[in-house]
Amino acid sequence: MRTASVLAALLAAGAFAGMAGADPSNKNSVEVTLNCPGRALTGVTIFQNNAVVFQVKGESFVAISQAVSFVDPDTGELVVVRTNPGIENNQALFTCTYTYPGFALLVTGEFQITGSA
Repeated sequence: MRTASVLAALLAAGAFAGMAGADPSNKNSVEVTLNCPGRALTGVTIFQNNAVVFQVKGESFVAISQAVSFVDPDTGELVVVRTNPGIENNQALFTCTYTYPGFALLVTGEFQITGSA
């Protein structure tokens, strides 16, 4: 349960937030590798926004999360951190995993990839 509390604190601080077009050199941005089916994408997001959107580096598309979760190592239960209801309507979703700086567990996201994926 401590893991869930730590993640909740990160979310309260906006640590899982993102915005399209984030500058990777910005002190408020974070970069992760999204491990998606058939390829890895480098996603950049910022801390202060309340959406989980990754600008994909070197590409003209973004990855918008529909759901973000992790497995609690103490209980083995799936902990859903955030959902974005409605994004899944008539959209293909891709399951990608990533590690978030400062959070030791593997995070899973269901993403809509927009633009020229």
